[in-house]
Amino acid sequence: MPILDGEHIGRPDPQDKPLDMVAVCACGCRQRIFFGDEGVWEYDGDLFASAECFARWSGAERMDAKWS
Repeated sequence: MPILDGEHIGRPDPQDKPLDMVAVCACGCRQRIFFGDEGVWEYDGDLFASAECFARWSGAERMDAKWS
């Protein structure tokens, strides 16, 4: 039976490589954003870790929709 670890195959395991940090969330929560993260929001060059972070930073509020 063949040995299937990375040392014998000759190709490095991509999980051994550290993740590349791209930025820190611009809202002030200090969440680190890594290359390949999903759900990251960008506005005017600033990166936000989530929609909640963007809403906190922009001052947006959640409300019920109703007719005026």
